[in-house]
Amino acid sequence: IILKFIFIYLNISFSIYSLPLLVLSFLLLLAVSVCSGIIICSITLNIKQLDSFVFLITGAVPLLSGSTFPISVLPPKIQLISKVLPTTYIFDLIRHSILKSNTIFDPIMELTLVFFYVIIMMIISVFIFKLLKRRVEKCGTIYMM
Repeated sequence: IILKFIFIYLNISFSIYSLPLLVLSFLLLLAVSVCSGIIICSITLNIKQLDSFVFLITGAVPLLSGSTFPISVLPPKIQLISKVLPTTYIFDLIRHSILKSNTIFDPIMELTLVFFYVIIMMIISVFIFKLLKRRVEKCGTIYMM
């Protein structure tokens, strides 16, 4: 809605190319964010004093995933790193659903890839959280959480 007002104010035509793809992309972004948050929080609680790692991840991932610009403007070696991140494909799908831009891969292939990322990240986040829970119960440091 905010984007709509901005585009109206700047007199730019705004239309959503594919609303179902946009909604699905946002839901996938939510799932990836939750799983990533569980993984990063579990690692942070396990190692303690890992604030610089969290700041690095939260600062670098949006830049490397193409949230503000397509990854095609990045140097080739950094593009390789970007193509490993699931958020790269999600932002690519969001950009495609709104602007009908070219995607890195076919949109169906990107959706499939992100679904696999989400499933793998859910399994990893549950596994890491269970490990942390066992460690906290064994050490008796639950009060520190």
